[in-house]
Amino acid sequence: MRPAPPRELWRHAIAATVRLILAAASLACKENEVEIPATDPLGLEGAIWIDVTLTPESGAPGAEVRVDARVFGPNDLTLDLDVPGLVSIPMTRVGAEGGQQVYTATAVARSTLGLQTFGVRGFTSGVNVLGYASYDATKQGPCAAGELREAGRCVPRSNGHALEATGYALISLGHPAGVDPEDKDIRSMLHPRQLVRIGNATVGCHSDHIGMVWLGDYLQAGTLQAAIDGTLADLDQFSKDDGVTPRTETVFTDIDPDLGFCENFAYAPQDDAGLTGLGAGFVGVGVTSHGGSGSKKGGLAVWAIPNADAPKCSACDARFDAPKLLHLYADDIGYAGVVFDGDILYAAREPSSLAVFRVEPDGALSPLAEIVVPELRSVWKVALSKREDGQKVLFISDPSPPRDDVVVTVTEGPEGLDHLGVEHHERAGRLFSVDVTEPAAPVTLGWGPTQGATKGIAVLPNDVVAVANGSAGIELMDVSDPVEPTSVWIEDTPGTASNVSYANGYLTVADWDNVRLYDVGERGVLRLIDSTDMGLFAELFATLQSMPGPEGSNAPSSDSGGETGDPGPAFLPTLAIGFVHLDADGTFYASDLDRIFFGKIAPGARAPRLLLQDGRKQVRTEIGAATDTIPINVVNGSTSPTWVRMDVISGAKAASSLILPPGGSGVFEVKVDTPPGGAPISQLSFSTAGPYPSSRTVRLEVIQGQFNVGDVAPHMALPAINWCEAGEDCDLEARCVDLYEAPWRDRPFLMAVFTSW
Repeated sequence: MRPAPPRELWRHAIAATVRLILAAASLACKENEVEIPATDPLGLEGAIWIDVTLTPESGAPGAEVRVDARVFGPNDLTLDLDVPGLVSIPMTRVGAEGGQQVYTATAVARSTLGLQTFGVRGFTSGVNVLGYASYDATKQGPCAAGELREAGRCVPRSNGHALEATGYALISLGHPAGVDPEDKDIRSMLHPRQLVRIGNATVGCHSDHIGMVWLGDYLQAGTLQAAIDGTLADLDQFSKDDGVTPRTETVFTDIDPDLGFCENFAYAPQDDAGLTGLGAGFVGVGVTSHGGSGSKKGGLAVWAIPNADAPKCSACDARFDAPKLLHLYADDIGYAGVVFDGDILYAAREPSSLAVFRVEPDGALSPLAEIVVPELRSVWKVALSKREDGQKVLFISDPSPPRDDVVVTVTEGPEGLDHLGVEHHERAGRLFSVDVTEPAAPVTLGWGPTQGATKGIAVLPNDVVAVANGSAGIELMDVSDPVEPTSVWIEDTPGTASNVSYANGYLTVADWDNVRLYDVGERGVLRLIDSTDMGLFAELFATLQSMPGPEGSNAPSSDSGGETGDPGPAFLPTLAIGFVHLDADGTFYASDLDRIFFGKIAPGARAPRLLLQDGRKQVRTEIGAATDTIPINVVNGSTSPTWVRMDVISGAKAASSLILPPGGSGVFEVKVDTPPGGAPISQLSFSTAGPYPSSRTVRLEVIQGQFNVGDVAPHMALPAINWCEAGEDCDLEARCVDLYEAPWRDRPFLMAVFTSW
């Protein structure tokens, strides 16, 4: 059976999202069982539904709020209202309406700014019930009826999600499986890093090349859905073996065989940088930064970027003229973050310096200054702030902690904001500031401690900087005194925050397995709006490729990139989103290991959102034997409460459905059984109240048996460093170690994996 088209999914979801779930625990005794009324249209196992509304939905901190709850259930429920961080207030039953029991209570919101989640909970006849709604505490004024305040302005309410990925490009080079043993010249590097949109193309650093992808080559979610619905006549694009998106590129090893991979990309339009010597057909310059490592050189490469308003050929692989190398500024140390200010380029030089260059009219780099920043240990990203008084401050992120002997007295932050009461040397990362008002004479100012391993940074209005702190989430820093940046807001995230981008009151965050959207229209406050794990593409591809493909049909056969039901290597769930960029028009771009996504912000949309953190799980089983229970982690990535249930699947059993408060998380404990003589199941399906997609899939990788202590390791060869023969010094020269060769047999080894994100 084919899934309903988006319009149908949305229609069904409207009925689902007008209520909040009251989750009921599994009943231990029959006499305590409470029957779910037939008027409950969704009928989730072990769940009762409730509708909770707040009046008003937003207002001043400390304001009075009326809470109304409508419950499908027995009329003897006892409900309490939990006010965030304060008290529990009994709710009063005031009657019945439309088969629902109606309760009400009045509470006072907390005196702090930001979203506050009110919980409604109760207990009756052995059943726990829960419900949620959010109050937006703000100093900003109310909006008109039918509007809500977002990013510092009032916008009309709308349906759907606020953050939606709609386009997809695969940046896969060489053989689709990664390596072709018969052709050593085929490259297998993936990993798009940092990019911008220039004209009708995305341009950026793709690890081993600078690449351009025409927006018309991005596969659209609507096109995929049309293929599933059978309304797309031409499916040639889905029958390619490699699925590689046509692109234009210049490979670094073709320029210099010793040049290392790029990590960062900065762009300056021709007019802004005064570049008069680029020649016809070029619109600006891009700079890629390269870190030095081992035998590879680091440095900066300056590129002339061709006009990308339209592709020169709609049917050829090379859509545009390739970026042209203008200047290579190479050394053995390498550079990290880069940013333009007109014809001035600021570059963080590893490990602890700031270099300043002037970009000449022909694109050459002329050094202006370089300073060592005291206490800086590991440069990462840079961002430029232009203050109202004319001062220019460059911020540098450092994911490493300070030396143990560095202790700075903690003071109260600007405007009375709390400094969180922790000494600098006990924190995990730092944000450094340098005065670059005179580019040729930069002056170090100071630094402030951060909550985690600080990487991405973005400058917000009103002297605030947002930093991505890895597993510690996001942090807002007050930099009104740039000598000592001060923490004013800490927000945990479900993933690993690696990058942030700001535009027009919105902050987007690359959070490893999801992209998050925040409202930062109020100074020093983060309000979650929406988030997405880009799983839509994986779900659509999986649906498309699992459909039968007889000759003459629209659906592809199983040889289109994977076996039937398997989306293939190109369409795995999103794993490592390390970069996000937000344009002023609300378009955003994000990249993970081998893909670029783009989408658009829809102001005023507030649909619930399920984030499936476990896109695949390993199940260890023997035929006919039950597996251990496996946890499936889910997160509500929106400000609207949502529900999630596991669909009835033969061979799998989960506990009752979950209700997730705004931003909340939960875990399904799923027990998977393999029937005697049967094959293990390969996937689990979960339904949710979100409009689209309304279901998500967890793929199960079944492993029969496992290694135990004392088992012989399989034959493998590993690159190794720091090998020390007896009586000799260690060296850093990489060498291949075959574990079956005599010198290495029966010796322990350490296997390490490194990622730049």
